[in-house]
Amino acid sequence: MRLKNLDLLLVLSIVALNVLVTLLPYKSPVIEIIVTLPLVFVLPGYVLSEAIFHKRTFDAAHRLTSSLALSIAIVIISGFILNVLPTGLHAIPWSLFLGSLTMLFSLWVAILRRRILVYEKRFTKFHFPLYGYILFGLAILVAIFCVQYSTDSAVQQPHPGFTQLWILPSKQTNNKLSIHLGIHSFETTSVTYRVTMTINGSLVETWPSIILVPEHEWNLLVPLNPGTTNNMYVAVQLYRLDKPGIVYRKVSLWLHPLVKSKVG
Repeated sequence: MRLKNLDLLLVLSIVALNVLVTLLPYKSPVIEIIVTLPLVFVLPGYVLSEAIFHKRTFDAAHRLTSSLALSIAIVIISGFILNVLPTGLHAIPWSLFLGSLTMLFSLWVAILRRRILVYEKRFTKFHFPLYGYILFGLAILVAIFCVQYSTDSAVQQPHPGFTQLWILPSKQTNNKLSIHLGIHSFETTSVTYRVTMTINGSLVETWPSIILVPEHEWNLLVPLNPGTTNNMYVAVQLYRLDKPGIVYRKVSLWLHPLVKSKVG
């Protein structure tokens, strides 16, 4: 790669590193922030400004300002796009989407540079006037404040309680059926439940009062009597006694009894 495209090589290396860190199962928050901030605040805007203003020369202060402004605009538009896609606003879609845009912009810049005959390399002197240092420092402080505020808000936001209800088939032996039935409370206070079970639409069992405190569970092995060769549709409804008329959770299961043949 030519010397004039070394900046693009560095950009693509940071993008690849960011995607790799995002896909790792175990992450270091410090490393994640270090590799994420350039992808969010600098790289997309830098390569896009290089493409738009490839025939003009800017000093370092103007180049950095345009990179920050364009990057923020790209991130905002990307957020709107990801929000309407099934992937949602998660770390992996963010990394892949911004990384893909940055790679496309880099390819665009490389093509534009290839078309221009360059006889000498111009180096832009990296010099900030005093106001440039002040603006750059304020931009860094704002970025750090935004990241910290978003992190604290996500941690401190209220999380409503919920309850898990599950049903699982048990191993079928000697033509006998049974199911595993369970409740796990993640509510914020103690809750009293009522559970009903129907088979093929007929009520067969009721547990009228199950009291669970937060982070506790109730489970039971329930034997079933097939009584028929037809398939069994087992449905379990969970009610909260403070709202007795509303089904809070519902699970269902199809069972296929094995019936032994009779020998005459």
